[in-house]
Amino acid sequence: MGRPALVSLLTLALALSSGAASAHPVTVDGNPADWLTRTANGDNLGLVARAANGQGEYVWRDVAADTRTDLASPEVVADIAAFQVTGDAQNVYFLLRRQPGAMFSGQPIQVQIAIDTDRVAGSGQDFFAEFADTKVAEGARWERLVETLFGSGGTAKVIDTSFNQVSLVSAVAGANGDIEIAVPWTALGLAGPPATPLRFTVATFRAQSNDVTVDIGGPQFSNALDCVSDYGDPSAAMFPNTYQDVQDLVVDYSFDVHFGVNGEVYAPLVVQRFLANAPGGSSDEWYLVRNTTGASLSLAGFKIGDEETPDGAEGMFVFPPSATLPAGGTFVVARVGATYQTFFGVAPDGELPPGGSMAIADLAAYPQWTSAGMPNLQLANTGDEILLLDPSNTIVDVAVFGTGVYPGVTAFTPAPGASEVLSRSAASGDTDSCQVDFTSTGVQCVTDMQCGGGSACSGCFQNACGPKPAGTPCPDADVCNGDEACDGAGTCAPAMGPACDDSNPCTVDGCAPMTGCTHTNVAAGTSCADANVCNGDEACNANGACQAGMPLDCDDTNPCTMDACDAATGCQSTNATDGTACPDDDACNGDETCAMGVCESGMAPSCDDQNSCTDDACDMMNGCQNTPVTDGTACNDGCAGVCAAGTCDCGMGGGGLGGGGQGGSGQGGGTTTGSTTSSASTGSGPSSTGVGGDATGGGGGGSDEGDGGCSCKTAGGSSSDAGALVLLGLVGALLRRQKRGARP
Repeated sequence: MGRPALVSLLTLALALSSGAASAHPVTVDGNPADWLTRTANGDNLGLVARAANGQGEYVWRDVAADTRTDLASPEVVADIAAFQVTGDAQNVYFLLRRQPGAMFSGQPIQVQIAIDTDRVAGSGQDFFAEFADTKVAEGARWERLVETLFGSGGTAKVIDTSFNQVSLVSAVAGANGDIEIAVPWTALGLAGPPATPLRFTVATFRAQSNDVTVDIGGPQFSNALDCVSDYGDPSAAMFPNTYQDVQDLVVDYSFDVHFGVNGEVYAPLVVQRFLANAPGGSSDEWYLVRNTTGASLSLAGFKIGDEETPDGAEGMFVFPPSATLPAGGTFVVARVGATYQTFFGVAPDGELPPGGSMAIADLAAYPQWTSAGMPNLQLANTGDEILLLDPSNTIVDVAVFGTGVYPGVTAFTPAPGASEVLSRSAASGDTDSCQVDFTSTGVQCVTDMQCGGGSACSGCFQNACGPKPAGTPCPDADVCNGDEACDGAGTCAPAMGPACDDSNPCTVDGCAPMTGCTHTNVAAGTSCADANVCNGDEACNANGACQAGMPLDCDDTNPCTMDACDAATGCQSTNATDGTACPDDDACNGDETCAMGVCESGMAPSCDDQNSCTDDACDMMNGCQNTPVTDGTACNDGCAGVCAAGTCDCGMGGGGLGGGGQGGSGQGGGTTTGSTTSSASTGSGPSSTGVGGDATGGGGGGSDEGDGGCSCKTAGGSSSDAGALVLLGLVGALLRRQKRGARP
């Protein structure tokens, strides 16, 4: 078998009883009836109390009348009788019990609870609030602090490290002075019960009407009147006054509390199994403890012993500071390491002093708990107790058997016989009833043969015959029916087969009993459609890979539909909004628009610019085009004329005036080409020739073919306009002669 201190094979899937219990019901009304009544067997001691239904609490029992008397003597207002902590899925709850029958007068109590949520030294605030002139220890710096507001008539509040209010919370002082407080986990910056422990420091003060603490002697003195503290030395007598702890302005004591998934308080370390009655020639006594948390647990500061009362004469010993247990892990302490190793063939994890084996770690005596000069842990065969203390000396577990006694714990009876091992349940159930939590697993063993030959799920495990823990593998020869595991009751439970589906449609999945899952390629071309018709018809290739298909082309070439693809139904065409443009790239047939999914023709443009000197046409790309005709082309845009640069010019006239004949028949007339401004000129237009008249008169005009103006022609080749021009010419000649005749 493996060494007994090996990590437990229990899986964390087995929930602790602390996590499986129903939520702890607490009504915040100042009545402690909702709370457990179990306490430690001495003052200034804390313990983890567990009820039969799995409810759990941290319970501190404070010595009476240990308060400072600076403000009153005796100081009963701020005196703590007990302090308790529990929780549920929504809240953490606190109960501060007052001394029974106390009469309260003067300024009211103020309770301050500093909560270190990360337990990192140097992280967080160290001062208590309300000018308390008091600090927490360096290793307990807080992230949240709860304080009552009874001075101003309020309830309580939660503040952060900058002393800013985070939340107002419920707090009630009952008829007997007992105070209940409920704080939502969210007010502590947590989503729910934490997976790691919280560290608490608790002190009480007197409050003024503005909730500032009543000052005692200025800033050089702490204002704390009472606190939760064992003063570093738990003792049954001669308890110091609170001033002993706070004279350096620091509350040096703090304590850790572990919460289950439903908020119940539980023990992080328990006695899992032990041998109390070891006859001569056997292994001698040994004690196996187990980490019940879901994380690694350092054993530094944890103690084990059989002295149930501080300052008693039995033993209490500190675990090696380097010892750390993984989640569910175990640690075996042997009373005599060499004897244990000889019997089992393997060494324990630790041994009690004086030791004797260099290879086995020694536990150290803890003199603050015991008065014995040579403390010793040796259980009485007829009955005794085994206690586990955490680093703050909280009693986290007590195993009692036979005639042993511890208040609030039911002993396992009868006491185990010679070599008989008592074992806690596989899930480390803890109900403060050892008759429930423990069973006898028979005599200790070394091999399975001592347990009737054993089986896959029963035999010799951790020094005792019995079922192997739930989760212990018990495989058969067929990997296809899953990884069988023991159920914790000695039976190999079947398991689910392996998940051989590789999610590849191009393989056939199977399972071979010897080797497990198989994946065989299907024939090339086999469909491997992915339920999306839009990406085409996928098909497998010869290598067992699914090849993509050709995506669907959903374009219906209709500009008046919106085309899309639905993964399930394929192409979908939806009519575009009526009036949506659907141009056909031909500007000559108008602006087309959509109507009920159909592209309708528009109104063709009119390209006639009412200009006879342009050729009007329509270009598909550019629309209407109006191109000037050849200059000189006859036009009639209201009057006859000729075209010039695309414009009809009505000012282009007929033939020029002929020159006057001189005495006989003369050849008159000039030639006019293109211009009407002179009687004989050359222009760009065609010529007009006039043939002269007889010897007595002026020349006649010919035909007019100029390129501009209006030529109002007559059949004889003359016109009234021409006659007028001749008359004007004659008048001009006469005037010139008169002027010449007038010269000297």
